[in-house]
This record gives sequence, structure tokens and C-alpha cells, in this order.
Amino acid sequence: MEVLKDFYCGNSIVDQLLPKKRKNKRTEPLRDPLHIDLFPLFFSHAGSSAKYKKDLKSSQLKIAYTILYHLGLRINEIRELTRKEIDDAIKSSQFNVIHHKTQKAHIHVISDKAVADLKNLNTEIKIVFEKYGYKYLFGKSKPMIKKSLIRLVNKDLNTTSEILELPYNIKSHSFRINTITNLLKVTSVHKVAEIIGHNDIRSTMSYQRYALSKDEIKALLNEMENKE
Repeated sequence: MEVLKDFYCGNSIVDQLLPKKRKNKRTEPLRDPLHIDLFPLFFSHAGSSAKYKKDLKSSQLKIAYTILYHLGLRINEIRELTRKEIDDAIKSSQFNVIHHKTQKAHIHVISDKAVADLKNLNTEIKIVFEKYGYKYLFGKSKPMIKKSLIRLVNKDLNTTSEILELPYNIKSHSFRINTITNLLKVTSVHKVAEIIGHNDIRSTMSYQRYALSKDEIKALLNEMENKE
């Protein structure tokens, strides 16, 4: 009788073996790549939502956007950048980065254009590290918390999108999407994985859904309809 009581009260082994209901995960809209036509818009409006120390916020974000755009790093991988690391990158044309997900070191070689763009940020670099005495790009004495940094960047990107009425879903990861998809257009998945620092090419292949731009897709659809 005791066993039957447990069974009907929902405490039996049978209940424990039944599959649990899966949690309904909210599906987020796909982010758009921050491509070459959009980058100048977000760069020039960087920090426009700041209410105090506007020159600091603008400088931090312009440096961050430039590095993210050219290297396709994750937002957490620029959180601890110091002036020395930025200066060394300009001299050596490479960033030595510890990847947040794997905790492994990776050398990110940067293009001549990236070096030139970083050199043009000399004023912004001085504002962050000399005028305000920051030890890190986003942190006076210690790096900003990851979630806070993501909120800061996404808020700034969202403000620019609203001001300019841009019909795109641009987030902090949009820089990485753009870099990887552009690489996929000019070289193999294996080489892109090596350049970007993916251990598994399946991670790289997941970005192929962005390989065709919206304009390219539209052109193909128009071509198809014109042939009907």
C-alpha cells in the first residue's frame, strides 16, 4: 500500500524516469552584419548617447569599434585591452588575444588598413589612457564587467540605429559576423577557422547563413522572377 501511495503522490521512480518538459527558449531575431557601408555611420556617432564624459565614451567606443570591425573579436576579448597592447599591435600588425571561450592564446594578424585606422585614433587613445588615466580600454583600474560592456555597446549601436532610422538589427556580435562572412567569401572554411581562432570548423560554418547579403539575395530573387 505504501508503494502505491508513493506512486499516486508523484514520488515514484516512474515519475523520476519520465522526461522533463523542455523549457521554451525565446528565439531572438538574427543579427545583421555590420558591413563596410554601415561601419562609418556607427563610428561617427559613437558615444552620442553618453550624458557625461562624452569624449571618454566616444573615444572608447571608436577604438573598440575599429578593433572589432577589423578583427572580428568577441566583445569580451577587448574588455582587458591596455594601451601597451594597442601600441604593440600597431607596431607588429597583430594582436595577441586570450580567447574567452577556450582560454587559449591566439595571434590575430591585422591588415594594413587596420593598422592605419588604429594610428588615426591617436587622439582617442590619449583621451582614454592619458586624460582619464584608464588602465584598460574599458576600466579605470579593473576591466568593466562583461554584461555591462555588452549593454553599453548595444545601447550605443541602438541609439545610432534610431537616430539614422536604420532598418537593421545591429548588436555587438554584428562586427564578428561581418568579419567571418567576408572571409568566407574569399577563402576556405578551414582557413577562416584558423584566422578567427575557432577550434571546430562547425562554429565557422554556422556563419555561412550570412554569406549572401540581403542585396545579393534580393538581386537573385528579382532575376528569378524576371525569368518567369
